[in-house]
Amino acid sequence: MKYYKNSALAQSILAQAATILIAFSLATVNVSSVHAQTAGAAAATQAALPETSLPYTVKPQDKLIVLTADLLKNAKDWPEVARFNRLNNPNQISPGQVINIPTRLKKSQPVNGKVVSTFGDVQLAGQPVAVGAAVAEGARLQTAANRTAVGELADASRVTLLPSTLAEIGTSRTYATRDAAASASSN
Repeated sequence: MKYYKNSALAQSILAQAATILIAFSLATVNVSSVHAQTAGAAAATQAALPETSLPYTVKPQDKLIVLTADLLKNAKDWPEVARFNRLNNPNQISPGQVINIPTRLKKSQPVNGKVVSTFGDVQLAGQPVAVGAAVAEGARLQTAANRTAVGELADASRVTLLPSTLAEIGTSRTYATRDAAASASSN
């Protein structure tokens, strides 16, 4: 697994935080055991990766404590954001400065993806699926041998499921943002 810190694709994917765990199976292998093994390997890989974060560019009149009240699940986590960004003085942030906010701290809402095409036997949560069906966090989409499907995530990226594939949507979220009007009114 590669990690592209500054690529437009990675930022787009992070902006919607769509994480997909895909497990491939062979006709002679139990799909659930392959998924469990792949999920374990994915967890080990993720532990080695740096923590995901989303950037925020500081506007005039912004203050870290006000920003975090707008953007974080718990406004009291602002010291953690300051540490994450190695801010010597959290009371002094400058316009144009980029503050990275860990995604695990940000306010978020789940968003569904959808099935955009199927060929043959494709199941969602063990039931036959139709084109247009919503795919929520934790959902499992599975293709049979010689069958395929295409899923579209909330950020409009698409994933093709090859024959004999089990895909589980780990997380699919949209994160709180702060517009210019909120920034100007936070004096």
